[in-house]
Amino acid sequence: MRRLWFLVPIAAGLAAGRWMPITIWEGLSDGLLILFGLLAAALVQIFPVTINFLPDTLTSDEIDRFGQALKVQQQYWMSLLCLTFFASFVALLVMGFKGHYPIMIPHVSFGVAELLSFLSGFSATAVFLRAFGIVGGVLSLQSLRTSILKKAALNREEEQRLKLQQKIAAIPTDLSFIPEGYGRIHKDDNPN
Repeated sequence: MRRLWFLVPIAAGLAAGRWMPITIWEGLSDGLLILFGLLAAALVQIFPVTINFLPDTLTSDEIDRFGQALKVQQQYWMSLLCLTFFASFVALLVMGFKGHYPIMIPHVSFGVAELLSFLSGFSATAVFLRAFGIVGGVLSLQSLRTSILKKAALNREEEQRLKLQQKIAAIPTDLSFIPEGYGRIHKDDNPN
């Protein structure tokens, strides 16, 4: 499954290079640049938010566990950010070459138009496929965060319970100074 995210964009790029005219990518370039820019801005915002994701009342094991999960997720986001920059660069190349594609690459059976169409199809598909993983990653981190916070809350509650038991145990239990029958409710045989 991990390789699928890379094979599908290659197949999309090959199909685009072969059968998708570059003029379609010329028309899409403006919109793709806006979309890629928004995605890059969102990714840049995710990094600082996830760093301050937990309180400082964690055990060292919980810190290690969350730190590892966060590292994996941030590497995923960084690869998506790099792909987004690459896709933006390709879109800018398509805009820059607009209408000037008769250049053929020496010793190869395709030209610049086919190459740019391949790169556009590859990069756009790669970005879109990777972008779907953002939601799953954030939800995964939130699930881990919830389990860690719940464990911390249960530990705090257990500490409070133990402290309360200690206080109760410290209360004197010698009640010999109270007269016998004090506080007892007597049932009256005659209710009237």
